[in-house]
Amino acid sequence: MTPVVGNKFQVSNGEEVFIVSIIHKTCSFRAWDLYGIPCTHGIACINFMKHDLLEYMDPYYSKNLYMSAERSVEVVYSDASIVAASAAKTIQNECQSSQPNGSQAPRPTNAYEEFYHESTSMQKLSVRRSNA
Repeated sequence: MTPVVGNKFQVSNGEEVFIVSIIHKTCSFRAWDLYGIPCTHGIACINFMKHDLLEYMDPYYSKNLYMSAERSVEVVYSDASIVAASAAKTIQNECQSSQPNGSQAPRPTNAYEEFYHESTSMQKLSVRRSNA
């Protein structure tokens, strides 16, 4: 490894030669450019300068960004379950109001109805068993 100018380096790997710029976070090998993680050539230069490797990682790979993304997924999931429960309750109310006393409810026609139909059938079954 040979410092060229400023924070640019010429890194040799056998017959191959790569130019690394730690200021621009690039290497002519192009892996650092593509993935946002320093390649071996970049790591060699960063270590040579005794800099912290984490300063040269793309923020996309940081723990803080990962944790914030995980929290937003939990919010979306909980919102979706609330919407699904609300839709199932609405479907149940519509089915009960449209059926005369004692008649069977129609078979479900979509995924929400299918889910609700199966869950209410299981609840009725468990109630009957506990009363027996």
